[in-house]
This record gives sequence, structure tokens and C-alpha cells, in this order.
Amino acid sequence: MPFDITTPPRKLYVRLSDFDIAFARYASNAENSFEFVPYQAQPEASLTVNLREAFRTDPSLREACEAEVLVSGPVTLVPLDVFQEEDCETYFQYCFPDTKGKRIFYDSLPQGNDALLLFGFSDQTCKILEETFENVHYMSTQNSVIAHFARKGEEKAARRLFVYAHHDVADLYVFAQRKLLLCNTYPVHAATDAVYFCLTLARNMQVDLKTDSFYVAGPAPQRTDITAELKKYAQNVFQLNPSVEFNRHTATRNTEVPYDMLTYMLTDNH
Repeated sequence: MPFDITTPPRKLYVRLSDFDIAFARYASNAENSFEFVPYQAQPEASLTVNLREAFRTDPSLREACEAEVLVSGPVTLVPLDVFQEEDCETYFQYCFPDTKGKRIFYDSLPQGNDALLLFGFSDQTCKILEETFENVHYMSTQNSVIAHFARKGEEKAARRLFVYAHHDVADLYVFAQRKLLLCNTYPVHAATDAVYFCLTLARNMQVDLKTDSFYVAGPAPQRTDITAELKKYAQNVFQLNPSVEFNRHTATRNTEVPYDMLTYMLTDNH
């Protein structure tokens, strides 16, 4: 479904992953301005081809002057004391050898974290975006999620473990107060997979199953199943409901809007 073309052009949010494409418009001073359109990508076509087709099919997408591009994909952390901008590709390639044809970007983490978050994205897709919009800003979907989680429940427990489930993966994060101790992504096909990785990390990172806190985010079916399974082992498990977290904001009424997109648009974490 295309956007309402009578709406004046605003900033366009574009979320891109190997699985899908989604667009949103939102003006922070007008809650009811929120519009969200997931694009039905053709699985046999590349991301670049699908994006071109999305812009061709819905010309209103091109009316925005600025695009905020949220990239869902692998990330790695590099300590600030060893970081050199010219070595970004080397750092990323060490963790993810298949970097051919990708640009490497980096984001800062919340205050108190002495590391940068690196991610890669198709150079060809970047060029399409930059040909379409006057200004394009790239960021990892994980950046705003990390910043949001850093503030959540910091007063409740010495350590907190967060699970963000989406598609067939789970992003796991361990915090001590606002300091990020670890982030990693694991393939999951069932709630038991996610809980296995949670318990393994809890043991390795000294997260106490009796006193520390566990939080689960993601689409309702996944987070509900993971929460129920995790409660068999941990005492303090909390399910993160976007409607409650974001004060019943209009954007949370559409359950298709990814959690990371909500944390980016509805918080001041960027």
C-alpha cells in the first residue's frame, strides 16, 4: 500500500535487511503523522533490484529530501583505544570475511561505553539511496536498541540480559548498569534455541538467574514464547510490550513495525 501522496514530504525512514524492506514517515511533533508501509520484496531478486522497484511502484517515497536508513545485519564492536577509521574494513572483515561490495560504517555507543559499533552495507544499494535523496544517514538497527536497553532497568539489577528476537535470529545483550558487556546475534528457530543461548551467556557472563533481570523484545508471538520458556530457569523475566513502553503511541498499534524502528523513531537515543 503506497503512502498518502497528499501528505507533505518529510523525512523518510527506510529499514533494510536481507529479508525485507520497510518504509515509515513520522514527525515527532505530530504523533498522528505516523505512516508505515512494508514492501513485499521478491525473494528471487536482490535488495538493490527490490529497492528500485519499490521507488518505481510508489513515487511518493521519493518526495522526501532526507532518508534515515536503518540497516539490519551483522555488527561487531571495536574498542575506542585501538580504533582507527582507516582500518574499519579490516576490523569488519576479520569478523565477517564476506565484505566484498560493502561499505563499512560505524556508530557510537551510549555514554560510558568505550567502543564503536561497526556494520556493513551494500555499496550498490547505498548509491541508489544517494541518487534518490539529497541527504542519507546510515545506522545499524542495533544502535538505538542498545541505547534504549542501556537505560532500561539499570536500577533493578547488577546485570541485565536482553533478548531481541526478529525473523530467525536473536540479538542478545548483557549490561552492567549502562555499560554494554557483550552483544551477539544467534540463529534461532524456536524459543528453546533463544533460551539456550541466554543461559549459556548468563553462565559465561556471571548473570545470576535468581537475582538479575532478563528482558525479551520482538514480535508478540516470539517474545511470548521465549518469555515463557525463560521463566522456567530465571526468576526475573520481563516481556517488553511496545505499546506499554512507548505510552500507547500511534506507531505501536501496527504490530508489523519492527521494535528497532520504534526505538529509533520514538526515543532520543540517536
